[in-house]
Amino acid sequence: MNTELFTFIVVLTILMTACVPLQSAQPETIPTVTTTQSGAVVTTGQGGGPAVGLPPSTINNGEVTPISVANLSASGVSLSENGKTFTMRPGENFLLNLGSDVYEWTVEVDRDGVLQREQGVTVIQGAQGIYTAQTPGTAILNANGDPICLKSNPPCKMPSISFSIILIVE
Repeated sequence: MNTELFTFIVVLTILMTACVPLQSAQPETIPTVTTTQSGAVVTTGQGGGPAVGLPPSTINNGEVTPISVANLSASGVSLSENGKTFTMRPGENFLLNLGSDVYEWTVEVDRDGVLQREQGVTVIQGAQGIYTAQTPGTAILNANGDPICLKSNPPCKMPSISFSIILIVE
């Protein structure tokens, strides 16, 4: 591929990304995860309604079943897992690897008693850390990515992005 075509594709990709609308802020809610006698997981927010950001669930004959709960892969969590829900056991961990070539990431966990970042651990380039499940409960990991080019002179107009996953520690 010649250099001009490659440059054109990169510029076109950046322009298309800049045209994507920003995600709107979601109202704050505290998720509650309970298990019925049959073992079905029920997720609710304050007031008993569906929790914001938690996976949808279906009700069949009075049984509530979660949709799209997955196990973590050995390679860790990447941008492609945005919006997913994962189950873990206390002591299990994963590598958060969102990359560092386009965005600078700020990561927050809403309940660090449930999920904590390992301190003093060097991770591969582009990774944001190793996170370990501590105690049973539900935690939401949010990451905000600001384009590195915002620090250039003049700054780019590329939008920031958001990443979020839910972790259910059982």
